[in-house]
Amino acid sequence: MKRALFLMVLSCLVVSTVTAQDPAKVAPKHYKVAEVSGSISPDGRYLSYEGATGSYDDVFVLDLKTGERRRLTNASSEGETGETLMSADGQQVIYAWLNYKDGFLELHTVGIDGSGDRILYRTQDVRQIFLSDWSSDGKYILATFLRTDGTSRYVLLSVADASVRVLKTFRWRPGLNKMAFSPDGRYIAYDFAVQQDPPNRDIVVLGVHSGLEVPLVKHPAIDRLLGWTPDGKQILFASDRAGRWGLWAIEVADGKPRKFPKVVKTDTGPIDQGVRLTRDGSLYYSRQAWVNDVYLAALDLSAGKLHGLKKLVEHVRFDSSIDWSPDGQYLAYTSGRGWWWDDPLILAIRSVDNAKERRFRLKMMGVHAFQPRWSSDGRSLLADGWGLTFRQGLYRIDAQTGEVTALAQAEPYPRGCALCMEWPVWTPDGKAIYWRHNITPRSIVVRDLATGGEKELYRTVSSAAASHLALSPDGQRLAFLWWNSETGETALKVMPTSGGEPSQLVKLSAPELARYGQPLFAAAWTPDSRHLIYAPSTAGQEPNLEFWRISADGGEPQSLGMLVEGVWPYGISVHPDGRRIAFTSGTEPRDEVWVLKGFLPAHKNARNKQK
Repeated sequence: MKRALFLMVLSCLVVSTVTAQDPAKVAPKHYKVAEVSGSISPDGRYLSYEGATGSYDDVFVLDLKTGERRRLTNASSEGETGETLMSADGQQVIYAWLNYKDGFLELHTVGIDGSGDRILYRTQDVRQIFLSDWSSDGKYILATFLRTDGTSRYVLLSVADASVRVLKTFRWRPGLNKMAFSPDGRYIAYDFAVQQDPPNRDIVVLGVHSGLEVPLVKHPAIDRLLGWTPDGKQILFASDRAGRWGLWAIEVADGKPRKFPKVVKTDTGPIDQGVRLTRDGSLYYSRQAWVNDVYLAALDLSAGKLHGLKKLVEHVRFDSSIDWSPDGQYLAYTSGRGWWWDDPLILAIRSVDNAKERRFRLKMMGVHAFQPRWSSDGRSLLADGWGLTFRQGLYRIDAQTGEVTALAQAEPYPRGCALCMEWPVWTPDGKAIYWRHNITPRSIVVRDLATGGEKELYRTVSSAAASHLALSPDGQRLAFLWWNSETGETALKVMPTSGGEPSQLVKLSAPELARYGQPLFAAAWTPDSRHLIYAPSTAGQEPNLEFWRISADGGEPQSLGMLVEGVWPYGISVHPDGRRIAFTSGTEPRDEVWVLKGFLPAHKNARNKQK
């Protein structure tokens, strides 16, 4: 999934001789099997996943052999569907369900034909459940419970009586941990974040009965567990230790490492998460596919036209925006692939004159809709994210050093939202911040940085939300996108920063906008604070990005005459001189499952002997 952090391989990590075979004779099959991410059955036949049906998410099973898709649940406004996991025999699916009526988080099991749905487990003390593995004998489920008190627990859940055995308790931190049973059920392997700066991960083996933990893979790199080989003699993991992603394996006996890790396959490309090693030794894994690029265009405000489109930077961080410095000399954006919590967050500041770029590896973790915003004095930038103490909030980034300072933070481990403070913007004098408070009912809040005092300016109804905040350069008006998930209404609105009822500038097409959990939209003010330039996506099978201008006082929107085919908007910034715009735009983010076959030498040899 990412980066070259350490261009080194320790001398003890000897490359396996099995990789020296003739590629023409042993080339593995490597292909995409689905454009969803979920859980694979051990025989590789079925994929269970959470998918959208209208306004709600249901549980589906996809037959990878026939292409048949079967819906197993019938979700409604009474609850919310979560992760899925397939049983060892491939005949059942377990899934998480948040019951809105009583606040209980439930685990259900259901047959792959949709029959026999039953509640296995209910709790009000757990905020989120991450399902990891189902033991080969079908008796236990391995999961992580994120509790309301901020602790996480690795647990074994009995399928027979729903009893819970806690294997390990630790303080929660953002990120995904992969866990997997050994084929005989005696051991559990898991990876974990050693630290966040740099974001290294190691792998440990835990004895199910003894509780003894043994370090398995310890290295200054990101080592992501993929699973046990079917014979239980090796553990496979993805690693960036050689400067690029590859597959590595380490021999294991009685829960302890034997020898040193060996590379199995190089240059695999990004592997975001291992889904399963199936019985035939095939690796199914998930990854995200998307593009986000930086564009420039000339703006003629008198004629109301955009022209001269050109791409400036390719493949910046997913779902991130761009911002001109107050003097118009620099562009700020985040670079790198960046998706998961443990991805390095790289702030890039690019000189417009000579294209030189300064980069800072920020000591914070980015979230979706990462929107760096310059202060009026050009000394710092504002963004929301997670600090390395795992507190979500609003942070100041020094433009010369990259140093990160918290300006406002959400309560630790709040129930009801993971990203409580979003879409922040400075006031022109830098003394206050506006942002969207993301706990239902959602609201727009202003915070005085000197006193810490906060004031609610606007509150939405429970089914509505406000986002994409944009403050006029004169500080008098605040624009935002408003939408109602129940009615489908979507609009660009503006309100006085002193408070008061917002006025609607333009109604937008909700069915075309609401595909990525929130409307696909970007907006920015012109330097004179008289107009807003906005860009909704038409989405659909062939998405287009079209730019419009509308007066802040209302009236008919005016097309700026530029249509960008095949991309979605992530952010717009108008140059202080009003003659250029910069924007980030890309493609739809897609979850994909890929399979890699025939890459484990032991299984190739075993198949040859059987023949």
